[in-house]
Amino acid sequence: MPGICLIFDNQTKQTINGIYDNINQKLGLEVLKIDKNLEPHFTLLYHSNSVDIGNKMKLYENIDILANQVSKRNINIEGYGIFQRGENCILYLSTSYDTEFQKVHKKAWEIFNGYQFNKELYHYSSYVPHLTIPLTNTDIDTAMKVLKELIKTDLSNIILNNIKIGYLTANLKNPELFYSQELLK
Repeated sequence: MPGICLIFDNQTKQTINGIYDNINQKLGLEVLKIDKNLEPHFTLLYHSNSVDIGNKMKLYENIDILANQVSKRNINIEGYGIFQRGENCILYLSTSYDTEFQKVHKKAWEIFNGYQFNKELYHYSSYVPHLTIPLTNTDIDTAMKVLKELIKTDLSNIILNNIKIGYLTANLKNPELFYSQELLK
């Protein structure tokens, strides 16, 4: 599902992928997807693949407008979470939803108001910021094995350096960054 997302610098991506690689090695399987096109991110808005987003150039112009109103910032990982969607377990890293994060999210909703983004799960009034962990198998056993390894890893020192806003899909079979813009400040 494509979406408007906060994207991090290459150092952040390499740190997270290093943790994922370490877990894959410990478990002896590729339980976490690592791909050069898969960007760790916080989704602000998303839509299904079947939605026609319309004029992509206008969408990208709106990303530029948002990027010019948002400052670069560091985000700390504060915990883990898990939820179930159908038969799939979704594992994620979480952070606090502070006032600055809320402002960025609300600006995104204002700028992209005319688009067919999901209005329920990612609305700024009920949003829980999360960085989805790319499980290759989303059954409960795999999710719990990965969570057990994550708990052993000290994630409190990880700082996510948010430097861009972009439009991407984190589909594990075909991840793609369609467009991104560096934050102004």
